[in-house]
Amino acid sequence: MTLVLGIDSSTQSTKAVLVDADDGTVVEQRSAPHPQGTEVDPRAWTEALAQAAGPLLPRASAVAVAGQQHGMVALDERGDPVRPALLWNDTRSATSARQLVEEWGGPPACAELVGSVLVASFTVTKLRWLRDHEPEAARRTHRVLLPHDHLSQHLAAPGTPAFTDRGDASGTGYFSTVDDRWRPDLAAAALGREVALPRIAAPGEAGRPEPITLRSAFGSIVGCRSWSSEPGSMRPIASSGVISPSAAMSTAIFSAAFAVRLPERVCSIHSLPRSMVNSRSCMSR
Repeated sequence: MTLVLGIDSSTQSTKAVLVDADDGTVVEQRSAPHPQGTEVDPRAWTEALAQAAGPLLPRASAVAVAGQQHGMVALDERGDPVRPALLWNDTRSATSARQLVEEWGGPPACAELVGSVLVASFTVTKLRWLRDHEPEAARRTHRVLLPHDHLSQHLAAPGTPAFTDRGDASGTGYFSTVDDRWRPDLAAAALGREVALPRIAAPGEAGRPEPITLRSAFGSIVGCRSWSSEPGSMRPIASSGVISPSAAMSTAIFSAAFAVRLPERVCSIHSLPRSMVNSRSCMSR
């Protein structure tokens, strides 16, 4: 029996479901709550991840992480949070959103730049809020990740570069959906300084041929494949055709099951047309 693990880190909790990759039978499922509020210490998510997924990881041949989109995880040069993460539903950056749209030439120009007209949920607006309201934290910010990326990197072996997919990137406000690339200049203009961004895994990319080790509260697991699944707002339009305890979890489980059958390399596939800017990326051994 080949088992795969789907992990969904939502606003309220982390859920983990261990599934038989061949027939979709749910073998075991666990969950752990997240703190309430619209700003959360990212370390609370990794603790919930250890509680929910830790006991299941040693049994999994592949793991996929799906997570909430848009949230700002600002890290210093050591990889520590400079402040609690601002979630997608934190609206304190509404004024910043209007300011950036105006700076970028108005709604049509903004949509042309990044594929959307900015609202408070977009990560780039939170960067501008940070610049204006917490300049010391902004000065210390070296890297910006999304909640989904933060957990994927936490699962990976130390030294694994942070990675994301085009679906999550499209919700930041500094990714060009037309050119299919980051716009680091937009992130820098919002925050007032340049920041490092995660690598965007491309379709069929062979980027990590060396072994991958996943870690949990129960030690290291060598040879488990880690897969980055769709962000939260895209799950309803991702039709996986697999069991669906929820749309989010079924997408994560499908991603992990697919990873089991992949060659030993980093890769990604697109589950929807390129115009919808949706992809799944994986790390595999």
